[in-house]
Amino acid sequence: MGKEGSNAGFILGLVGGIIGVLVGLQMMATTFIWTWGKGFLGQDSPISSVLEIFGLGFYFIILSMLIIYGSVWMKKDISLRKGSFMALVCGILTLNVIAVIGGIVGLVKK
Repeated sequence: MGKEGSNAGFILGLVGGIIGVLVGLQMMATTFIWTWGKGFLGQDSPISSVLEIFGLGFYFIILSMLIIYGSVWMKKDISLRKGSFMALVCGILTLNVIAVIGGIVGLVKK
């Protein structure tokens, strides 16, 4: 048995994590642009929905960074299972299909 982990799981998890970070940044940027002219208490933007979208974008960024961290763990045979499980759980929580597939590929390798 080699010292190398799952390359396919690593690549899929990395791509899924990067896409998740971009989606989170897009959600946060959209919220910022939306409130730029109106303010938080504008007519069409109640503060609760603005903060929910901003918080959801922050949630996506944090979990997507954990997906990337887990996919890096998949490169090593020692931490393959731990990284695959982390990418799988965070992918399920963010509904990131690519990261879920990467986590499953990593778990099947072990």
